[in-house]
Amino acid sequence: ALPIFPWRRLLLPTYKPQKPIQLDFIHQLHDIQLFLNLLGIQQYFTPCNEADDVIATLVSQKKPETIVTIFTVDKDIMQLVDVNCEVFDGDKIFSPDGVFKKFGVHPNEIPDFLAIRGDLFDNINGIDGYGIKKAQKIIHQYHSIENIPPDHEIYQSIIELSVNKKIATLNKSCDLHELIPQNKSNETIESILDKYQLVKIKEKLKRSEERRVG
Repeated sequence: ALPIFPWRRLLLPTYKPQKPIQLDFIHQLHDIQLFLNLLGIQQYFTPCNEADDVIATLVSQKKPETIVTIFTVDKDIMQLVDVNCEVFDGDKIFSPDGVFKKFGVHPNEIPDFLAIRGDLFDNINGIDGYGIKKAQKIIHQYHSIENIPPDHEIYQSIIELSVNKKIATLNKSCDLHELIPQNKSNETIESILDKYQLVKIKEKLKRSEERRVG
């Protein structure tokens, strides 16, 4: 079978080790996709890329005056934050200033920061001896790994840094396809909620519909 993220795996074979996919997960994923489709929420996919890349492409295609809010806890997405794009992590809304306060670097510097520090979740090894503080210091001084001079001690790892940065940088030009899941069992919003015993969500949707009709 083809790897899920082939272009990143070609750069770094150890990137995000793929775990066996259980059949239950496949069924649940289809139900989620179908549920969103029945709610009228558009969904997109793209071959050889990740969900973050899909989000990055959608953000890049938005109208300049459109304000976008991304709901995620993924720090990679923080690189998309600007005056018209914010990230909500379930607790705080991050503006460019908020990103700097949390990570100590500006949104566009996140890939460089992760290239130096590394990302355990994605199995990206950073540079030995360079944690958060030292990575921030490098970014504050040079802003980009491309600006690191040859006489700097970290320059000896420039090839590794370049690979890490490419992996951490989101693809903003994916070939997007709309996802329209099949509904062979004629499922409804209610039947899917009942299947997973999501009583509270069902009640909230019912109240919302009653207010809309009323």
